[in-house]
Formats: sequence, structure tokens, C-alpha cells
Amino acid sequence: VRGMAQPKLNQKMLNSIPVPFPDDLKAQAQVVNQLDTLSNETKRLQALYQQKLNDLDELKKSILQKAFAGELKAGSVLKASVPAFAKVVGISATDLQVSIIAFALTKHQGERTASTFGNVKSEKITNTAQYVLGIDLEREPYKDAAGPNDFTRLKFVQSRAAKAGVFSVTKQGEGYRYTLHRQADSFIQKAKDALGKQWDDLERLIDLFVNLDTERAEVVATVYAAWNNLLLEGKPISDEAIVYEARENWHPAKMKIEREKFFKSIEWLRRNHLVPKGNGQKI
Repeated sequence: VRGMAQPKLNQKMLNSIPVPFPDDLKAQAQVVNQLDTLSNETKRLQALYQQKLNDLDELKKSILQKAFAGELKAGSVLKASVPAFAKVVGISATDLQVSIIAFALTKHQGERTASTFGNVKSEKITNTAQYVLGIDLEREPYKDAAGPNDFTRLKFVQSRAAKAGVFSVTKQGEGYRYTLHRQADSFIQKAKDALGKQWDDLERLIDLFVNLDTERAEVVATVYAAWNNLLLEGKPISDEAIVYEARENWHPAKMKIEREKFFKSIEWLRRNHLVPKGNGQKI
């Protein structure tokens, strides 16, 4: 059917188009609730992005004002000093990561939570330990769906562990199973000797992760990493800013996890005295 200027549908044709919808009123209500939630989330994100644009505009005005006032000089804006990770004497970075994973697995077995220990939890503990202790593990973590990861490095470390008889990793369903071997104790002792007083800090950190399920460990480690990123960038710190960085600005997969879990992880980190220092490299 053609109107004055362009094709259009008449009422008869429109009525003939099938439109599926659930007969159950409860199902209809669930659809409406989901749409309302999506709408609210969209409005919240829109407000956050608008605030970022406003902040950027204010920053531009501030820089221009300094420039016109002659206060902005070449070399006057310097990057903040970022403390580097320290090399641990007496053990290679690879063997140190092997030892950390082996010790974490030993702790999980002792608490009968080894079923939660796979590649995800291994990386979350390793990454958090690297930043909390400030030690160089020669990792280059990136923003991954499961949090801060360097799976390329992890595969290399797993290969070293298997050849040295420390632990092995096998595919099990959708996850991975870690199995300790006879050289685990000697590697753990070597790392303990090399870390010295820092060993107590490592053990305390692992003890905190032992009873966390995989998702909780993932969120905690991501929140820690996101918080550290904000410090490295010199951005204002607030719980909302940390959650935004860890959820909305991390990886699309993080959007599937409720925001409240991220806020609870901030409380967990503070309660356990694991506030980031703004050290190492940005993820």
C-alpha cells in the first residue's frame, strides 16, 4: 500500500502480523521487570558517561586557563612515579610462581576446597599476590573475562611445574584439575626461604582466598586490580569509581555479575587490610 510519499502498512496488514507473547501473567511481569532493569541501567550508565564528559570538559578548561596564565610549561606535567615490582633473590620468577601455585593448592587441599582451584583461581591468587607483595613474576596481566589474567605466562609456568615434578594440570569438563607431585614441598621451601618475611604476607593472602568460590575470587581480584589501576592513573577514588572500573570498564562478561558483589568485595578488601598501593603496571 502506498501513501502520499512512501509505502506504508494499512490496519488489515498490520493485524495479520503475528506477535508472540507469553500467556502467563507471571512471565509477562518478568519480561517487564527485565526491561525496566535494563532501562534503569542504561540511564545510570548515561549519567556516568555524562559525568565523565563534564569532568573532561573541566580538565580542558583548567589546562587552558593555566596555559593563558603562563603557568603551563614544557615538562611541567610529569607522570607519577610508579614503584616497580622487585626481583626476588634466590629463585627465578617462573619457579616462584610455580611455588605460589603449589602452596595455594596445598592450602586448598588442607581445607578441602581443592574443587574450587583451577586456572581462574590460580591466576587470581597469583595476580593479587604479585601486587600485594610487590614482587616481579614476569607477568603481563590484561583485562580478561575472568579478571586480571596472563594465561600465556600461566601455560609456560604449568609446563615448568610438570617437568620439575611439582604439579600437573589436566582438563576436567569445562575447568582444569591441579594435582600436586613429590617436588612440591621442595619448591615451596625454596620460595619460603627466598621471600623471607614476605612469606607470612603470602600465606595470609592465600588463607583469605581459600574459602572463596571461583566467582567471588574473580570479583575480589578484579576489584583489587581495578582499584590499583585508578591509583596509577591518579584518578579520584570512590566506591562507585572502583565498581565502574571493575565492572562496566573491564570486560563485557563482568556485566553479568551483580554490582552489589563488587561493592561487597571493596568492603572485604578493606576489612582484610588489602587496600591497593598503586604499584606495578596498569592492567
